[in-house]
Amino acid sequence: MELLDSFHFARPWALILLPIILIQAFWFLKYRHSTNPWATRIRPDLQKYLLLAPEKQPGYTGWIVLAMILSIFALAGPSWSQQSRPVYSKQDALVIVLDMSLSMLAQDIKPDRATRSKLKLMDLLEQRREGLTALVAYAGNAYTVAPLTSDSATIRNLLPALDPTLMPELGSAAEKGIEQAEILMKQAGITQGHILLVTDGIDKTAQQQIKKALGKETRLSILAVGTETGSPIPLGEQGFVKDQQGSVIISKLDLSPLKQVQAETSARLSQLQLDNTDLSHLLDDSIISELKEEKEAELPLWIEQGHWFLLPVLPLAALAFRRGWLLLLPLLLVLPAEPGYAFWGYTPEQKAQQAGEQAFHNQEYDKASQLLNTPAWQGSAYYRNQQYDKAIEAFSQDPSAQGHYNRGNALIKQGQLQQALEAYNQALQLNPEMQDAKDNRTLAEKMLQ
Repeated sequence: MELLDSFHFARPWALILLPIILIQAFWFLKYRHSTNPWATRIRPDLQKYLLLAPEKQPGYTGWIVLAMILSIFALAGPSWSQQSRPVYSKQDALVIVLDMSLSMLAQDIKPDRATRSKLKLMDLLEQRREGLTALVAYAGNAYTVAPLTSDSATIRNLLPALDPTLMPELGSAAEKGIEQAEILMKQAGITQGHILLVTDGIDKTAQQQIKKALGKETRLSILAVGTETGSPIPLGEQGFVKDQQGSVIISKLDLSPLKQVQAETSARLSQLQLDNTDLSHLLDDSIISELKEEKEAELPLWIEQGHWFLLPVLPLAALAFRRGWLLLLPLLLVLPAEPGYAFWGYTPEQKAQQAGEQAFHNQEYDKASQLLNTPAWQGSAYYRNQQYDKAIEAFSQDPSAQGHYNRGNALIKQGQLQQALEAYNQALQLNPEMQDAKDNRTLAEKMLQ
């Protein structure tokens, strides 16, 4: 048992070739001595005069199969011994606090503040190869999108789904976002961290509370989004967000409160730029700790021993140059088969669905919507491509609770709040415990008031 526990393959996927080789060898041996088709058409007493007896072939097939099996084991990278080395990693922790209040829908920067902020964060996460990263989104309250993790790719995949219209509670409580970021670092045992606040402005409450919420050993950087001229906040077919007097609200970037917080907390402040000079200023390498050795953690390195499996193959390979041996190799790769689908039996529709899902994950939503053939997937592709009318049509074909919920989200995007409310109610009739539907129904009700 100890030997089995210490046995390891660096590339275990290569072992899938073993059954393929064995199946090929089986078919080759089975059809090598096939009955002569003339034997059923010529009288038995004449066959010995007209038909040649099959030649007896040397049994080289077993040696070839053995050589292939040994080569596959060598390719799989077998190892049964280890050596360790210390782990080096960046010790900095970055928590991104992203403003998802309705004002982030303002289009004074194209296409809108929220989209530009998410694209900027995608660039940041693409460049961030080491260290721990977390994502917090806030509106009226703060919510953890992703806890501290070294997997930046996961956070990149979550970013596109964030939308100000889907936040459970309206408002702009930046101080709660900072508090949630401090909680995440405390839970992870981080004593010195860095918070990046991405916002289009803060109110007086946040201005007073951010300094209190910020830890003593926590650095703060602020990325300001928007322009001082500002723009209205679009709300689908309902026009623009208005105040209690019915006047259209113009959301402007007010840097004064942010500069006050900068002075009180020694934070870094920069406005959103087209290039990455803003990130370079906010996340300068000088404020990121250097590589440190984790002496208590060691990375086990398996020592590959595959070359030992190739030693017996060498004489077999040398003998393969004898006359006739190499001709057996292509025969092992030929299987008698009829025209049809691939080995796994995928139909054209299934292949199109798989290609569509791959395009969806690559964020090629226009291509994905043409390939996908299930309502849920197709509707999601239309939704991500901002074709909300087509998304509504696709989600309408999905009678599940999730289908009604997704349809409600698309209807909100179109400004059809009453229809969205009905869709959420239908979802909750099928699944009363669906919390997302409850939250979005509450949001729709508030927007209708």
